[in-house]
Amino acid sequence: MIVEEVARVLNYGDLKAKIEAARDLRRLVRKSSSANSKSAVRCRFAVAGVIEPLVLMLQSSFPLAAREAALLALLNLAAGNQSTSSFLYV
Repeated sequence: MIVEEVARVLNYGDLKAKIEAARDLRRLVRKSSSANSKSAVRCRFAVAGVIEPLVLMLQSSFPLAAREAALLALLNLAAGNQSTSSFLYV
């Protein structure tokens, strides 16, 4: 449920909510206890559709806080996970 809520906010929320959702995503991935758990969480976020709105937040028209939160979330999604990384190149 949390994954879907974060995805919804990243896709439809206002800027402040999107920044918080990106930060939440990063925390949730980092809090996962094992490598398998982290991989599963990363994949669930990718499938839920969080990558595109995070990439859009990297545009220079967004404030630095938004770009930073999006970049860190994307890095956490991609780190050590080949299947999630493939979503970034589609």
